[in-house]
Amino acid sequence: MGIFDFFSKKKSADDYYNEGVYFAELGQSSDAIDSYDMAIALNPNNANAWSSRGLELDNLGQYFDALTSYDRAISINPNNAGAWYNRGNALRGLGRHADAIGSYNKAISIKPDHFYAWLGHGIALFSLERYAESVDSYNKAMSINPSIAMGWSVRGNALLSLGRYAEAIDSCEKAISINPNDANAWSFRGVALLSLGRYAESVESYNKVIAINPYDSKVWYNRGIALLGLDRYAESVASYDNVISIKPDHGGAWSARGNALLSLGRYAEAIDSCDKAISINPNDANAWSFRGVALHHLGHYTEALTSHDRAIFINPDSVGLKQNRENALKKQI
Repeated sequence: MGIFDFFSKKKSADDYYNEGVYFAELGQSSDAIDSYDMAIALNPNNANAWSSRGLELDNLGQYFDALTSYDRAISINPNNAGAWYNRGNALRGLGRHADAIGSYNKAISIKPDHFYAWLGHGIALFSLERYAESVDSYNKAMSINPSIAMGWSVRGNALLSLGRYAEAIDSCEKAISINPNDANAWSFRGVALLSLGRYAESVESYNKVIAINPYDSKVWYNRGIALLGLDRYAESVASYDNVISIKPDHGGAWSARGNALLSLGRYAEAIDSCDKAISINPNDANAWSFRGVALHHLGHYTEALTSHDRAIFINPDSVGLKQNRENALKKQI
């Protein structure tokens, strides 16, 4: 049968279902849904059509409607592990992470070696900040299929959240060995290295991310911090400039940029950068403090002390902010 015959003959429910699969493979989700709807109209008990319809609704971000489709598929065939897994994904899309865990558990009870159900289970736990349990789920997933880079990458992120930096680096490097273009794995590795004070290696990781995706403002920001740790102040400023070009209202980048400019002795520019940070977030204690240091270097002592006082008012428990004010007073005397 030719392709034109397939689309022109009087169609059965199976024909419409197969047509939906065809459109889905082409990435034409709306057309696929229309075909699945026709299949369901002819056979309301077609569990595969309901489940496949849910997948395409997921692709369109229509998670509530997708959930309804998965529920209908499960009511027809409650032992469909795939439908339970996809239901979990839709619930995650709706931000209902605890409910998603329940769906993943059901999928796993039907198919204990369901790699993606264990992976989704871990992601949902991570979203609930249950990091140790998340690692356990990722461990189970990777014991089933250790060749999926994403699994090692998200495991690395969970270990990172637990402060287990060396293990996080190992997990991310496994991901990278499988997929050298896994930007998330390079990024998580960079954060772990930064947390361990291994600044040069951290910068190298961030450079890898930027080569893959130069528009990640968070990566440029963290790279700036690592360069600051290496006393590479001009490069740090350039990194923060890239953050700001991507996200002009990134108050933290304006503040950190002010600090790097301070270290370069570019005090007037540092003040301008801190002023911008403060305009975005008036409660940025660091920006007020950096501003105070820069003003003091320019001989504006009264303004400097006012800035330091403001920083301490915002964060009265910071020893560093108090030390900056004390240093300013000593130099003034």
